[in-house]
Amino acid sequence: MPQAEAVALLREGIDAARAGVEARTRDLLRQATELDPDNELAWLWRANSTDHPGEAVDCLRRVLQVNPANEKAKEALPAALVRAAAALPPADRPRAKALLVEATTL
Repeated sequence: MPQAEAVALLREGIDAARAGVEARTRDLLRQATELDPDNELAWLWRANSTDHPGEAVDCLRRVLQVNPANEKAKEALPAALVRAAAALPPADRPRAKALLVEATTL
């Protein structure tokens, strides 16, 4: 039953995203991934709807844990890593450097 509920939440989240209702989109997709943590489509939508670059990286990494062959996540991860590095404050320079090294490695 939780998986069916997660699918319904995902559909609602996609509809909200298409309607441009960002906060609702994020909330619905968060709920969907909590109910079904192995739903790679929900994680991809969540990665694309977040306004936090670090969260996008985490979501894409989760997609690749569920399915290492997911091409969309593999293609999106390097750019997400760069955005996450750029969003870090100057005090987090070592973390930013690690993210950029990972991005260039990919």
